[in-house]
Amino acid sequence: MKTIILTDTGNNRVIADSALGRNHHPWFLPDFGRDWTWHCAPALRISRLGKGVRPEFAGRYVEEHTLAWIPEATENPAPDFMDGAVILGDWIPVGPGGLTPEESDAIVKVARFSTIKQGDVIIIDSADSLRYPVNINEKIQVELEGRQVIEVSIK
Repeated sequence: MKTIILTDTGNNRVIADSALGRNHHPWFLPDFGRDWTWHCAPALRISRLGKGVRPEFAGRYVEEHTLAWIPEATENPAPDFMDGAVILGDWIPVGPGGLTPEESDAIVKVARFSTIKQGDVIIIDSADSLRYPVNINEKIQVELEGRQVIEVSIK
């Protein structure tokens, strides 16, 4: 399984499995970096093998989606292999409306350069996402489609 973060700035990257934090568990504020913030980005879980996926068929490759919780430091940014670099929320089925055009484009883009496999995760990150400050002893709860998908306690 691979976790790929696609950004609108072109700073695309692959996150190590060991860097994925666990939802419903505490996240410990690192002693490096300053002015930590967090934001959420949509995440898609690939449900079938594919390469060179055409846009009209992209929806066939995803059955579940969630949000990814991404912490960042404004000074001395954390490496992508840091424990808890990304926390994936609880997966929920994609609704009857299917994928957004942005989500379909992300699948097409990744499948152009790499074979996508069942269990792969594509996170669609945007520089325009709202950033929120990270505060010790804060409990963060995030909802998607009316369901709580992320719960993180900051320690």
